[in-house]
Amino acid sequence: MKNLIILFLIFSITGCAALGARRSVSNTDMSKIKNIGVVSLLGDKFNGVYVGTTIFGNESYVKDVSSWNIDDFTENKIVDTLNKSGHYVAKKLSLNTVSADSMYSNKDRHNLDYEKLLHQTKQKDVDTLVIVKRINYQNAPFHRSPYGFYEKTAFGSSSRCVYSLFVVEVYDTESGRDLAWEWGFPCTFGESTIKWKLNFNAYSEKEKELIRLKVEKSIEQNIYSALHKLGW
Repeated sequence: MKNLIILFLIFSITGCAALGARRSVSNTDMSKIKNIGVVSLLGDKFNGVYVGTTIFGNESYVKDVSSWNIDDFTENKIVDTLNKSGHYVAKKLSLNTVSADSMYSNKDRHNLDYEKLLHQTKQKDVDTLVIVKRINYQNAPFHRSPYGFYEKTAFGSSSRCVYSLFVVEVYDTESGRDLAWEWGFPCTFGESTIKWKLNFNAYSEKEKELIRLKVEKSIEQNIYSALHKLGW
């Protein structure tokens, strides 16, 4: 048992090493925030992920769901939450970009081009930038960011869930300094209504709509949790 606890701690530390320690916005920085720009760069790719007992049983697919307007949904949730406080003016930022993918600089589309993003926000009359971005999570290596349907089967038992996976970051737009960040963690179980299928087109229109609503619910819960931990 002791060894399992140590192993868990090692993986937890490794999982967030690339971003540094999770932290909320400091009281000093929070007191300076007045105008907040919000950008969601999750994109339109829905991931179906099936993990079998062995790697030979693993399956996955990616489906474009641009009609769901997930980034717009995510930005609206953040803007509404921040504006309700009455202490800030938050707004969505319209960036000069064709897609969320164009704001990432590597092939896997997880390495955000911060210089490009901050440059585009210079003329937006905001002092703070809240970014929702895709991320790899080493503690859940099979979950593909930013969202999807995950199922794991092992020795006759299975668990599945519709999940989201991302981080929320806060930046000072003038200096480019990162002020804080927090996870939007993925789930591993809890879905009992819909079965995992090998192809997204195998779902009925009713099932697809239910999956969309579950993705939105997961994002909403993760956004609210992240904002709370960040100090909002």
